[in-house]
Amino acid sequence: MRKKNVLFMTAVIVTLSLCSLYAKDISTKNNIETDDIPQELIGKFPFATPTCTGEVKDLKVLSSSWIVVVIYDLPNLADKINELSNGQLYKAIDDWEKSKKEGKPNWTAFKLPGKIHEQFLAQAREESNERELDNKDNFTISSNDDKNYKDTLTPAYITRVFISLGATRIKGMHEVDYAHYIYMKLPYEMQNGKNYKIKVANRGEAEIKFDDKSTISWAIKINQAGYLKDFAKFAYLGAFTYEFGPVDFSKINNFSIVDVEDGKDVFKGEIKLIEKNPRFSEKPSNNKNSENQKNERPSMYGEDVYLIDFSDLKKEGVFFISIPGVGRSWPFKIGKNAYGEAFYTATRGLFHQRAAFALERQFTAWTRPKSKMHDTIYESENISFPIQSEPPKGYSHFDVIGATTDLSKETKNVVGGWYDAADWDRNEHHYVCVFDLLNAYEFDPEKFTDDQLNIPESGNKIPDILDEASFGIDCWLKSMDSKGGISGYIETSTHPDYDDPNYPYTFSRRTRWNSLCYAAAAAQLAYNIRNFDEKKSEKYAESAKKAYEFGINPENSLGKIIIHAKKNRGKGEAYTFEWEEKDEYNIPYLIHAKMQLFKLTGDKNYLNGIPDLLKKTKRPFDYRFSHKDFSAWTLSDIAIKGNGILPDEIVQEWRNFYLNIAENLYKNLNQNPYKNTWPRYQNYWAGWGASCMTNFNRALAIAYKISGDKKYLDAIIANADFMLGANPLGMSWTTGIGFVYPIDIQHANSENDEIMDPVPGITIYGITGAPPMHYKGRELIWENKKGENKVSFIKEVNKNVPFFRAWSCHPALNTGQCEFTIHETMSSTIFTTAILLEKNWKPDEKLKNRKPRSDKYLFGYFYLP
Repeated sequence: MRKKNVLFMTAVIVTLSLCSLYAKDISTKNNIETDDIPQELIGKFPFATPTCTGEVKDLKVLSSSWIVVVIYDLPNLADKINELSNGQLYKAIDDWEKSKKEGKPNWTAFKLPGKIHEQFLAQAREESNERELDNKDNFTISSNDDKNYKDTLTPAYITRVFISLGATRIKGMHEVDYAHYIYMKLPYEMQNGKNYKIKVANRGEAEIKFDDKSTISWAIKINQAGYLKDFAKFAYLGAFTYEFGPVDFSKINNFSIVDVEDGKDVFKGEIKLIEKNPRFSEKPSNNKNSENQKNERPSMYGEDVYLIDFSDLKKEGVFFISIPGVGRSWPFKIGKNAYGEAFYTATRGLFHQRAAFALERQFTAWTRPKSKMHDTIYESENISFPIQSEPPKGYSHFDVIGATTDLSKETKNVVGGWYDAADWDRNEHHYVCVFDLLNAYEFDPEKFTDDQLNIPESGNKIPDILDEASFGIDCWLKSMDSKGGISGYIETSTHPDYDDPNYPYTFSRRTRWNSLCYAAAAAQLAYNIRNFDEKKSEKYAESAKKAYEFGINPENSLGKIIIHAKKNRGKGEAYTFEWEEKDEYNIPYLIHAKMQLFKLTGDKNYLNGIPDLLKKTKRPFDYRFSHKDFSAWTLSDIAIKGNGILPDEIVQEWRNFYLNIAENLYKNLNQNPYKNTWPRYQNYWAGWGASCMTNFNRALAIAYKISGDKKYLDAIIANADFMLGANPLGMSWTTGIGFVYPIDIQHANSENDEIMDPVPGITIYGITGAPPMHYKGRELIWENKKGENKVSFIKEVNKNVPFFRAWSCHPALNTGQCEFTIHETMSSTIFTTAILLEKNWKPDEKLKNRKPRSDKYLFGYFYLP
C-alpha cells in the first residue's frame, strides 16, 4: 500500500487566520481545495495553539502547570544514519526507486536500508544527542510579562515518551513515523493573559499566550459532535503524565460555559471529582472485594476523573468550557440539531465505501474510480458460515476460492454493498448496517427525508437512508439463482490492489441462512419504501418471498459436505474441509424473515411455527452472537410489535429478555467514571469493535422503544459522548467528526488519494486492550541494537500505559487499532447518530459541498496519548 508523501508539520496559531502546519499543505500541493473550520464554531473567541520553530512542532497545554512539548527530529536522524553509512542509505533508496521505474526491481537495494538501520540506528540516535531530551536543563521557560519568569527558568521536572504518528514520511527512516513528547511540570503556574516561551537547546522553541478563554486544554474532554438541548450534558477533566501519574486538579473548583459570539458566561458550575485514578473492578466470578485486591487491578485511564455537568444549560448555540488555571475546550454545539452533521458525516461514510461504484466529484471531494473487476462476479465453493456456527478448523476462504473459482459462470453488473478498510470483499456481516438503517428509520420515520445525504439517489422521493439500505442489499439480489438462493460473500483468493485483473471475485455458495437474511432485509425495505416507490417496493417484496421459499426448503440444505481447497491461496497442494449444515443454524434468521414478511404482507401464515422456533433459537447476544452483529434485530419485532399477533406470554418473555440486557448495560453506566456501558471489570476482549461503545446502543434502543424509559436514551447518549471525544484521549473515533480524530488510518482510499484529511465518516477500532505502542514501534523506537547489545531510549516506567490510553497510530503495523469494518465500527455510529437526529433535519449547502480540512486543522495528527 502506497503511503502519503507528507511534508512535515510546523507549528500553528489558530485564530481567524492561521499559518500552515506544513511547509506547504499536502492538499494544496496536490491542487485540492480545502476548508477552514466553519466560522460559526469560532465566533469572536477563536482558540489558539502555539507558534513553533525548528524541531519543536507542537505544544499542548494540560493546565497552567503542565504542558507537553512535541519534538520531531527524524529528518536530521535520517541524515545522521546516511552519514554513518557513508551515503549508502540514501543511495540504496534511490537505487530502489530507479529500479522500480525501470521495471527491474533491485531487491538488494530494497533490503539494504533495513540492514543499515540495524547497524547504525542506535549510534545515530546517540550522536544526535537524543538523550539531551531527558535532561530538564536543556529546556527553559521565560516570559516578558510574568514576573515569575523574568529570569529564565528550567522545568520542575520532565519525562519523555514516544508517540507513533503513522507510516514513514521521511526518506531514509524506517517504517514508523514518530515524535518525542516531553511531559513538563512548570516551576510556576502560567498566569492568565501572559506570554511564555519554551526553548529546547539546539532544537527550537514554542511560544504561547496562556488564557482560559483561548488556550485549548487537552485535559478537557467533550463530545465534539455536540449536545442535545434537552438531555444530559457531560464533559470531563483529567490528564495523565506517564511516570508522574495523574495531574492534580484538586484545587480547580469551577467552570463556566462561554458563548463564542459574545464571550459571555451562560452557565457556571462546580467541577466534581468522580474518582481518583480509577482501576478496573474485580471480575464477577471473583467474590473477594478487599481494597487491596481492587488496587491490584489494572488502571483504566491513569488520571483522576472530574465531571463537568452542564445538563441544566438549555440555551442553543455554540459554546466552549472555560476553566481558570486550566484553559478552554474545543467549541461545541448545543441544540436539537446537534447530531445532524455527525449523522450526515457518519452515514456518508457508507457512500464512500460503496462497492463497484465510482465516487465522483459531484458528490464528494474524496473521489475514486469504479473498479473494472468488482461488478463481474464468478462462482466458488466458498461458504459464508452462519455467525453462530463454528467453521471448520483452519478454514481458509482464500485457499477455497483459489482452488475452486469457476470462470465459466459469471454474473455481470453486481453493484451494491460496501467495502471494509483496505479490502474489496462484500459479506453478510454487513446486514447489520442494513438493519440498523431500516430500524433507525422505523423508530421515527419523520426524522428522515429525501435529499438528506447528497447521494446519487437523492431526489427520487425515497428517504436517502432507505436508498443507502437498498444499495447495501443490491449485490445480494444480483446473486439470486433460479431457485431463489442467495449468496453471502463476494471475495477473491487474496488481498489484491483495487483494480487487479489477476484475481477474479466470486460468490460464496447459496445457502438457506443467507437467503433468509436477505428475505428479512428485502421485506423490511419493501415495507418501508412502498409509500414512496410502489414498483421498487414490489421488486424487493417478490425477491424476499422467493428467497424465503428457498430458505425454508430442507432440500436446499448443504447437509454434510466436502469443501475443496489448495494451500498457498489456491496455488499449492490440494486438501479438503468437512462441514455440516445443521437446521438449528437457520432458526434465528427464519424467525426474523417470518416477522418481516408478515409485517409486509399481513399474511398470518408467516407466523406459523414461531412459538416453537423461539424455544429452539439461539438468543441475540449469546456467544457466538454479540453486540457487534445483527442478532439484536432478529427477534426485536417480537418484543416491539408482537402484541396482538403472537401470544401475550411470548411477547412479554422477549420484552423481558431485551429489557434485562439493557438494564445490565445501564447499570454499567454509573460504574464508569467516564460514563458508558462498558463492563467495569472487563480489561480484555476489547478488540475488533468490541470497545466501540455505540455497539451497545442497539439493545438500549430496543429497550427504549419497548418501555419508553428515558434512562436508556441517556445511556445511548453517554456511549455517543465517549466515542465522539468525551474519553481519556479526547479523541473522536470517527474521521471528519469534531476537531481531534485519527489521521493515518488503514483505509485504501485515504492512503492513496494524496489528501491528508482521511475520508470522513470512518469509525476505526481504536482502543482494543493491546499493549501500548504497536510491536514495531516498541522494536524500532523504544530500544535499538548496538553491536551484540540493546540500548534503551525509554524509561521502563513509561512503557506502562493504562488500558483506555493504549492506542497508537499506524495504518499498516497496527491494523488491530487503526482499521475498521462496516459492521463492527461504522454501523453503530450511523445508527446512534440517526436515532439522535432531529425530525426533518437537512444539511446546508456548505456541508453538502464539504472539502477536506486544511492540514493545519488536523489536530488528531499530534494526538495526546
